[in-house]
Amino acid sequence: MKAPQRIIAIFLLLSFLFAIPEVRRVTTSYLLHSFYIPLLKAEATVIDFLNVKREREDLLRELATVRRYAVKEKLNLFLEENAIRTSAIPIAYSPLGVPTRIALNKGKESGIEYGDPVLQKGNLAGKITESMEGLSSFLTLLSDEMKVGVVDTRSGALGVLRGGLEPALLYIPEWADVKPGDTLATSGLGGVFPRAIPVGIISDTLPSEDPFYRNIRVKLFVDYYSAGSYTVRRK
Repeated sequence: MKAPQRIIAIFLLLSFLFAIPEVRRVTTSYLLHSFYIPLLKAEATVIDFLNVKREREDLLRELATVRRYAVKEKLNLFLEENAIRTSAIPIAYSPLGVPTRIALNKGKESGIEYGDPVLQKGNLAGKITESMEGLSSFLTLLSDEMKVGVVDTRSGALGVLRGGLEPALLYIPEWADVKPGDTLATSGLGGVFPRAIPVGIISDTLPSEDPFYRNIRVKLFVDYYSAGSYTVRRK
C-alpha cells in the first residue's frame, strides 16, 4: 500500500473509531489527563512564578522608597537641628503698642547674623536687622517694610505677604485657587527665608479695586504680645 493510501486508511479508521462514543470518551479522557491538564499545571506554575517575581520586585521598590524616605527624614532632622542658632528673650519693643522691632538679649556671641529668620514656636516672626555683642534686634511682620514670599500649602499658589497692622497677601490673580482658612508658609523664593516656615492663614477676601488681583487679608500665627522666647535660625 502506498503512503497516500496508508494515510487515507488511517484517517478513515480514526474517523470510524471516534464515531463510537466509548472510544471517543476514553480517547478524550486520555488526552486530557496526559497532555492538557499537565499543560495547564505548567502554565499555572509559570504564572505563579512570574507573579511572585513581580511581587518581589514591587516589595524591593517599596523597601527602597521607605529607606530613601527614612534617610531623607534623618537628613532633614539633622539639618533642622543644625539650623537653629539660639533662643533669645525679648528685652525691648519698639513701639510698645505695635512692636515693629523687637530687641533680643543675644547677639554676635551666639552666632546671630543679619538676615537670620526669627521664629516663635516654629512660626515666622521676622528677620534680624541688627546684631552686636550681647544684643540683636529683628523686624517683625507688623512692619510695613516686611515682605515675605509665601505659598498656599493647599493649592500651591504663590504670593507675597506684606506686613503691617493688617497683613495682606499680594499678587494673587482673580482666578487663583485660594480661600479663607488656607495656610500660608514661606516659599523659599528669593533666598530671604528658608521654605516651609508657617506664616499664617487667609482670614478674608475683600472687594478689590484692581481688576486683576484679589484683596486678601492674613491672620498671622505669631503673637508678639505673649511672653516667651524667640528662636533664631540660619538663613
